[in-house]
Amino acid sequence: MRISELFKGLHIENFKEDDEVKGIAYDSREVREGYIFVAIKGRVFDGHNFIKEAEKRGAVGFVTEKKVDTEKPYVVVADSRKLMGKISKRFYGPKIKDLKIIGITGTNGKTTTAFFTQKILQNAGIPAANFGTVVYDTLKEKKTAKRTTPESVDIFRMLLEAKEAGAKAVVMEVSSAGLKEKRVDEIDFFAGVFTNFSREHLEYHRDLEDYFNAKKKLFTVLKPEWGIFNADCEHSFKILNEFKGKTLTYGIKKGDIKGKILEDSLKKLLIKVDGKMEGLYTLPVGLTYNAYNFLAALSIAYTLNIKPEDIITDNLTPPPGRMEYVENKKGLMVFVDYAHTKEAISKLLEATRPYVKGKLIIVFGAGGDRDPGKRPLMGKAATSLADISIITSDNPRTEDPLKIISDILKGVKKGSTYYVEPDRKKAIEKGISMMRKEDVLIIAGKGHETYQEINGVFYPFDDKIVAKEILEGL
Repeated sequence: MRISELFKGLHIENFKEDDEVKGIAYDSREVREGYIFVAIKGRVFDGHNFIKEAEKRGAVGFVTEKKVDTEKPYVVVADSRKLMGKISKRFYGPKIKDLKIIGITGTNGKTTTAFFTQKILQNAGIPAANFGTVVYDTLKEKKTAKRTTPESVDIFRMLLEAKEAGAKAVVMEVSSAGLKEKRVDEIDFFAGVFTNFSREHLEYHRDLEDYFNAKKKLFTVLKPEWGIFNADCEHSFKILNEFKGKTLTYGIKKGDIKGKILEDSLKKLLIKVDGKMEGLYTLPVGLTYNAYNFLAALSIAYTLNIKPEDIITDNLTPPPGRMEYVENKKGLMVFVDYAHTKEAISKLLEATRPYVKGKLIIVFGAGGDRDPGKRPLMGKAATSLADISIITSDNPRTEDPLKIISDILKGVKKGSTYYVEPDRKKAIEKGISMMRKEDVLIIAGKGHETYQEINGVFYPFDDKIVAKEILEGL
């Protein structure tokens, strides 16, 4: 594709040579010979300051938001990130048009729903890639995810890689930031899934309405062919009533795909499904919220014409850091989970409580440089629902860990049993040292993360590895 084709309909400054375009990048370090460099003004760095570096690396053209000093062709637009999506689609789109792309949004459950869906589709003979919070799996390779929803050109590049690797479908987690920042505006979604809605990311969104409207955009602006909604979440109907495509609902209380939990434990679910996808399904995972994640995945399977008899659930294990059991010879029930909001902690503890014969213990903290308003709410949820809470540090980032803990303490339930241990490793040690055979310990907040971020430095720290080492030392 030539520059004139890529920038068709736009005024091109310095248009002297119609070079062939070999790729698109917004990070100057990723520019190669023949690339177009898109200068994006971000919250930390301004891409316009890296024009010369991109030029040295072989850029043949630019997208900018102002006049720049270069002899190369470039276009000036009001929103370079938005145009990056458009030219990425123009460059990669024709090669991926047959992919069934499923976008999953909502506050909680996106990652597990995506993992379940990928396995269900693959088990039914539909090769599926998976892009989300934990991993970017194109079927060609798996990369640790840097963020839930990458920039548009990264998504299109991965979609092409997935298509070339044999994928027929792609399951994508779609974050509110990804929607608000137009990273998925040019993606032609086959289906959109809305899992649930609760308070989160108010360090980014101005209020809950702004957060909800970002989620809603997947359905009302991007308009997938199918809209799949959790019928037990009242916010679903605020979107469903405006959605113009084909709809499907799921839930335990109601829904087109309605599940009834017949048997459950911390490691197993037996679900009877009525309505569409009727059948009896056994899952090697426990907890009620995983029933919702499974029903969402089952709904996606329905839109792809997969029959109930083709649903295989034996390998539907949770993704890393989602109520992940820490293997140990002592037989202690220790789990690691990503829950880092008031709602996620509440649902996690409420779902776990019925299986606990002894005490329910939680180790948790709150992230720095994020919505401080949720911290006391998390403190209240944990101390109200757990028998013992150990409040510690999460990823303090640039904030004082003791200040974060102080914010959490404002919400603790009066008379509850809690301890404060800022050192996360010592907090995990304390939780494990308290345990008896009938107790359950949940280490919450970081889940799959393998680091702890303190003042801009990423120190190696994996809750599961730390807990396992402590357990092995008992």
